Formats: sequence, C-alpha cells, structure tokens
Amino acid sequence: ALYVAVCKNDDSIYTERVRYDKALAEKYVARGKRLALEERMPPPLSVDPSWYQCKFCDAHEFCHESKVTKHVNCRTCAHSTPKSTSTWHCARYDADDIAVEYQHQGCDAHVLHPDLVPWEMGDSPYEWSASYMIDGKSVINGQDGFSSIEMLANDKACASDFVASVKELFPGARVVR
Repeated sequence: ALYVAVCKNDDSIYTERVRYDKALAEKYVARGKRLALEERMPPPLSVDPSWYQCKFCDAHEFCHESKVTKHVNCRTCAHSTPKSTSTWHCARYDADDIAVEYQHQGCDAHVLHPDLVPWEMGDSPYEWSASYMIDGKSVINGQDGFSSIEMLANDKACASDFVASVKELFPGARVVR
C-alpha cells in the first residue's frame, strides 16, 4: 500500500510504502471479529478522560461522561446478539438474521443493554425485562415497565412514585421528557 499525507501548513506531500505483513493483518482481522461478536463491551482504554487515546475516541462522551446510549434499536437491546454471519439474533422473538431496516427501528419489546446505561442492574420479576436501580429505586425496563424510550427521555421521572401511580391510573400515559 502507499500511504500519502499532505501537510496542511505548506502542502508538502509525504509518501511511505507500507509492506503487507500477513501475520499482523490476520491478527487484527481476528481481533476485529472477536470484538464484533462480543456480547459485552470491552473495558475502556483508560479511566482517565484526559488520556490521549481516549480524547480521540468517538466513544469518549459515552465512556467518561453520559454512560448512556442515545439510540433505541436492535443493536442496543439486551435481547439481541451479533452473529458471525454479520447479522443479529433476537432472543425475545427467536429471530435470526434481523433485516437491517428493522435493526435501526427496534421494537416495543426493547430493553436497554446493561453496558449502555449508567444504572446498576438488579433482578427483574419478568422474563423479558430488566430492573435498573435509579436514585435508589428499582425501575423496570421492558415488559410491564417503562419503555426504553421513556427511560432515556427522563430516567428520574421513571424512578418517581408519582409517575408510576399516573401510569397505573392511565395505562396509555408515557414519559416524554
């Protein structure tokens, strides 16, 4: 391969020939496959947000600030897992090869993956839901609880006894902010 870099200051061009190293290439391909098929997130490179490698990472805000996903889709659901065929499997509906358009939409049974939220996970009384501790209160995400969209919209409201009682009185009520 030929690596070409242009200096922004003076438009000088630097080129370098990069020789193919089969063993190194295979090592990184295997690493990529392993990471892509993991059911859990790998640990961050550093717990220090000012670490130089962390500063350049697209996941910096997630790892060191919000620790919460912004997306509700099959890829952020606790029920789905990646497969070696570059597809996803849904345990909730026992569905293989979820079509890409559905992966981006998700479904009403979505449960936030525990690696993608800052809350501690507890035992859920329901098979297809998760229990998260928010402000010292157990909040159910999924079946017979709050939807993932509601939890991401306002996790504090989902932990409120008042909001729970309103949802009990008005089953169609939803947390929106």
